[in-house]
Amino acid sequence: MPHALGNQQLLLVADQLHDLLAGHGWDAARGPGSAALPITLLLLSKAGVPCQGQGMDVEMGTLHEAMTLLSVTVDREIVRRMLQRGDDATDPGLMQGLEELVRYSQASAKAPRLA
Repeated sequence: MPHALGNQQLLLVADQLHDLLAGHGWDAARGPGSAALPITLLLLSKAGVPCQGQGMDVEMGTLHEAMTLLSVTVDREIVRRMLQRGDDATDPGLMQGLEELVRYSQASAKAPRLA
């Protein structure tokens, strides 16, 4: 996914992810609203998080981990472009990591909890 974005879009998503992970709201003076959260939710749905009606049932910890994984992938793409390295698509690794995260989250939700 990150390699499909233009340079400006990639930098905006990187900033938005950083702000969200740091607990800051999006500064409207820097442009239109954040696309980072909807992109993360879309990727999680593609990775196997079940959709229920018009919503998704995803834990905050899973969402945070998914945004962290996406942020690292976006940062790697920025560095790849700056160093003008070959076209190494990072998407398979991103989706594989998200699918693993979803499987772990679903298994943890089904596991019995100790009182």
